[in-house]
Parts: sequence; C-alpha cells; structure tokens
Amino acid sequence: MTGKNVEFFHDDVAQYNIPEGVDAVFSTFALTLSPDYDKVIKNCSESLRKGGRIAILDFKMPNNYMRFLAPLMILVTRPFGVRKELQYRHLWESVERYFQKSSLREMYGGFVYLSVGIKD
Repeated sequence: MTGKNVEFFHDDVAQYNIPEGVDAVFSTFALTLSPDYDKVIKNCSESLRKGGRIAILDFKMPNNYMRFLAPLMILVTRPFGVRKELQYRHLWESVERYFQKSSLREMYGGFVYLSVGIKD
C-alpha cells in the first residue's frame, strides 16, 4: 500500500529489502518481537539517505525501583506478544552501533523508551 509520502508493507521485516534513499523508519512496540532486530536495524542504517532517521518506541525493563512491577506489566501485555525473555533485546544498542548520531529517552517509569538514530 502506498500513500503520497508513506509506504506500508506486510512482510517479515527481517526479509524485507528496504529501498535505497528512504527518509525514515518508525517502529512502535513491534521490532523487539523479531529475533533478527539487529539485522533489521543494520539494514535500515544502510538504506536510509544521509540525514535519514530511525525511531523505535518500545518496552524495556526499568533499571529502577519500578522493576518490581514488571511481572504485572508482562502479564497485562502478554496478549500482544510480550514475554519476559524480551527484556534482553536492547534495540537501542543496535541503533547506537549502526548510526552515527543516536539518542535514548526513557518514559513511563523506565518501562518505555524512544531510541532515535540519524545517519550522517
């Protein structure tokens, strides 16, 4: 499906060939579910145009006292594919590895993060 400035696709993101010169990639609460997330982020970094951005909004395990609420949060989000094992997938580290500029912002007590990478 193609809009005026946006293209949507339904495919295994790890197998999708991202067109060269893409302006931006945005993932919300999904990429963590892919065991090949590092490959996907690397492919994004190679396909984005200079100045292009990746933005990932997703869950993470907090590094603070809110951590004790994690079992409840996992239970509530289980219908959406969230499992305890996903806490070991640190997508923001891949963004830092493959993008020259990156930022990480934690929200909601550390349970949610926004990682942004910019290609130089």
